[in-house]
Amino acid sequence: MDSETIKQRLISGAIWSFAGRVVTACAGVTTYFFLARLLGPDEMGAYFLSLSFATAGAMVAGLGLNRSVVRLVAETYAEKEYDQTRSVVIRALSVGAIGATVWGVAIWCGLGGWIASAVFKSVLVNKVVGLVALWTAALTLQNLTAEAFRGFHDIASATIYGGLLTNLVTVGGLLGLWLAFSSLPLERAAFVAIAAIGLNVLIALVVLQKKVRALPTGRGAFSFRKLLRISWPLWVTNLLVFVLLQSNLWILSFFRPDNEVALYGASARLVALVQMPLMVINAVVPSTIAEMHKKDNIRPLQDLLRRVATLAGWPALLVVLTFVGFGGFILKTVYGDFYAAGDRVLLFLSLGQLVNVWVGAAVVTLMMTGLEIFIMTLSVVTGAFNILMSVYAASRYGADGVAIVYCITIASHALLAFLLVRWRLGIWTHMSLSVSSIRQGFQFVLGRFRGAREGASFK
Repeated sequence: MDSETIKQRLISGAIWSFAGRVVTACAGVTTYFFLARLLGPDEMGAYFLSLSFATAGAMVAGLGLNRSVVRLVAETYAEKEYDQTRSVVIRALSVGAIGATVWGVAIWCGLGGWIASAVFKSVLVNKVVGLVALWTAALTLQNLTAEAFRGFHDIASATIYGGLLTNLVTVGGLLGLWLAFSSLPLERAAFVAIAAIGLNVLIALVVLQKKVRALPTGRGAFSFRKLLRISWPLWVTNLLVFVLLQSNLWILSFFRPDNEVALYGASARLVALVQMPLMVINAVVPSTIAEMHKKDNIRPLQDLLRRVATLAGWPALLVVLTFVGFGGFILKTVYGDFYAAGDRVLLFLSLGQLVNVWVGAAVVTLMMTGLEIFIMTLSVVTGAFNILMSVYAASRYGADGVAIVYCITIASHALLAFLLVRWRLGIWTHMSLSVSSIRQGFQFVLGRFRGAREGASFK
């Protein structure tokens, strides 16, 4: 390995990822602040549905490549198989672009309208299906370019082009519209988001091309067959995780009006603040997990995962406690008076995510260590449970019932993934509640700021 230790790389990446996530979260809240004042509750609900639709489409079109490209770039780059690295990046982007085009055309030519009418039962979403097609293609390429950077351990670029730049441009666009207009059509709000992603992707592709061209030349090439063989279980897992996280919104839209969907969607967006520490972990550790597992550094890997989980778990707990005491007030402040009624939804969603953060990077660990079949199977089971119970809850109890089902499902998925990691790899990934572990975690971070060389080194 190069003179840069894994610990140095991890902390550098964590700093970038944490700062990026904080700015992204603030930009996201600001985005929804503007949207809630430019769009009515029905339009806001349709916006959340359209964004969810585009996100699902990006997962379908991406074919799991956003996960496999991290693992394969990290592994080949660590072994100095630079021709393989170049081939993985080029072929992943090529297949992703084809998938995005095919899926976007399908949405444009009728699939989108059918889903909007038959599943969402939303006239408003039906009006913007053409834009959803473009939204899907843009998100697909954004995800792939960001994850390619992550495979190179370039967390700074992965953070910037994985959503930070997009969110900042979106906020700027909405600010200008808010100053100029008192209200906004749904189509224009969607166009602002799509334009921001498109600009982000163009810049990211230019930067990534320079990085790939700088690699030493070679004759080898990574086969399409192997790339797709590794990607397909991750693709299925991505879709099923989406079912875990997003299908509740779709099911709720089938049984309830758009304004109730807006309540649920608004609360779900704030829950990202609970999930943010785990997202920082998942943004930094995948390539390191793949590399350490390949080198059979299992015990150091456990030490690493538990430390970062501890650092992530406590901020998440503080956010949940804040939502417990001030959830309604926060919703009212960010979105307006109508949304204060979503305080119970916010609480239930937050509790499920708290368990997810507590187990750390268990799901990512399974994906990055060749155990993608296990997490795929787990996601099938929990996803089926989520759909069945959400249908019942939405029809009987509305947004509150769906939020309770989400809480149970996401907590169960996280805990079972956590136990699978222990069974297959013999390591734990969860946070520690001891004061000494918290102190060690902060010393771990501060030591890197001071340039210290003492302490455990994850070489």
